[in-house]
Amino acid sequence: ALTRQAEAAPRTSRFRATLPGRGLALEALAFEPAVPSLHRRVAVSFPDDPAPTVTVDLVRLPSEADPIPVGLSGQVVRTVELVVEDGDEAALRPTLTATVHLPELIVAAPEGRLTLLYGAHEGDTHDAPDYELARYTQVLARLEVPTARVGSTSRNPDADPPSPWSRHTVLDVVGYVALGLVALGLLAYTLRMLAREPAA
Repeated sequence: ALTRQAEAAPRTSRFRATLPGRGLALEALAFEPAVPSLHRRVAVSFPDDPAPTVTVDLVRLPSEADPIPVGLSGQVVRTVELVVEDGDEAALRPTLTATVHLPELIVAAPEGRLTLLYGAHEGDTHDAPDYELARYTQVLARLEVPTARVGSTSRNPDADPPSPWSRHTVLDVVGYVALGLVALGLLAYTLRMLAREPAA
């Protein structure tokens, strides 16, 4: 949640949000100004981290209703600060929605027993996908918890293994059938042309 801070400069509004744990890897922010139209410059900074400040001109027309997206680099940050140049307009009461990768949500998970589900989409379903485990490991390293006991891995009884007839397999079959039909068509055309040639 955003909390209003002291003004950074005259005719500006400053807001700050503290993220859980040791921070989140933010991919984007969605800025909801709570006004029907908007044209203001906003500086998004990260005072507790080395991430660069992002300055954008936020524009919303009266016919638009969606939040205004602000793209970020995906760097892990602990706090987000907004400085809105209000000018002669009334101060805003904005809200922010952050876009993060799914593993980042575990940082904000409630205390208790957590189950990490992982599995390969295709191929041998018993193989642990290293890219998923590596990403979760990076996220878990930023958790601030007094103690944590990690249990052994086990097979998920509710898992539904993918069918061997996946979308890629079906597309491959369709492609081979199409190539076969083209080859038969060319063969039939060649034989027909040979049959039409007069005997010497």
